[in-house]
Amino acid sequence: ADLEEFNGTVVYRCEPVLQFSPFTNKAHQLREKAKLYASETFLNELDLKEGDKVNIQKDDINITIEVALDDKIGSGAYLGTFDKEVDVTPLFREYRFSEVNIQKV
Repeated sequence: ADLEEFNGTVVYRCEPVLQFSPFTNKAHQLREKAKLYASETFLNELDLKEGDKVNIQKDDINITIEVALDDKIGSGAYLGTFDKEVDVTPLFREYRFSEVNIQKV
């Protein structure tokens, strides 16, 4: 099958360092809330800074989430699935990448 073509803002579905699944997020040493993890380049392109809240929208799905800088990636942004309180899976129906609209709240 052909891969979907992306022409806008794209986010990737993966887990941040130290969070492998919802099970690791249960440990009090690792407990954290989900965020949109982004490179400095990505933040600059969207005029965002760490700690900002954004609304991520795709079709009829809207998720409001805090932004965090990940200085270990060169460019781009990703969302993890480790926080059961923030369900990002509807944004990624068939693929690990998703084209979304991101607006600062």
